[in-house]
Amino acid sequence: MIALQRFNTIRNNVLLKKLSFILLFIISQAGFSQVITQTVRGTVADKISKSPLIGASVVIKGSNPVKGSGTDADGKFKIEKVAVGRVSLKIT
Repeated sequence: MIALQRFNTIRNNVLLKKLSFILLFIISQAGFSQVITQTVRGTVADKISKSPLIGASVVIKGSNPVKGSGTDADGKFKIEKVAVGRVSLKIT
């Protein structure tokens, strides 16, 4: 009877270690599965006067769904969570 209890205790400890390892592995992989993105930011200004353009619409061409932003009082914009790489902008 004592031997059987000891065997069950050892078996439970081994099972607990295996489950802990599997859980740790799954949690560590979740961090690597996140998508890497970039933030596109800049300033829109008039070509001639160089003054900032307030309320201009800045959109990433070909994005689906459409990603874009408007410029603030200083002509600045920021578009977050953009796929890494070169992008083309449409400013209106």
